[in-house]
Amino acid sequence: MRYSLEQILEATLCCCNVSKEEWVQKRHKRDGYLVRVKELVSLIACQQGYSCNEIGCFLHQNRTTILYHIKTLKEHIAIYPSIQGLIDAVFEKLGPLPEYQKQMTTYCWLARSSSGLLTISPDIPEKLGGFWIAEGSKPFPQDQFPQVTFEKGPVKVKIKVTIDEHETM
Repeated sequence: MRYSLEQILEATLCCCNVSKEEWVQKRHKRDGYLVRVKELVSLIACQQGYSCNEIGCFLHQNRTTILYHIKTLKEHIAIYPSIQGLIDAVFEKLGPLPEYQKQMTTYCWLARSSSGLLTISPDIPEKLGGFWIAEGSKPFPQDQFPQVTFEKGPVKVKIKVTIDEHETM
């Protein structure tokens, strides 16, 4: 179970003091407060398991713009702690999910360097020398996915996280 994109948008608009009417009229503009709404919706929706394409269609934006919004907001969170407070306020406004969330799907990137090192990254890696580099990259078991090679480049993978039935909360 996850929040709908409409629920995420409504909670974000409320926390950012933007009316629904103003959003509908000005959502295509680049005013700072409207960009912040787009960034928040993009990041929260991504955390809820929506793809960048789904979020982009909902916000009438390109997939790469959504990726940029997420990256920018993550960078701003590290510098400005108040932004994390804004994200927390949106989740507080959303309230609890109707039932416990038992699974989530997200997307990452697998890339193998020329030395054979396999890494998993939340963002698409860039080629630098003989390596694929991205913020947040982590080593991945080297014997997995032999079809991922340096020459073929990064591969987008879908990760499904499920809580086992016997786990207690």
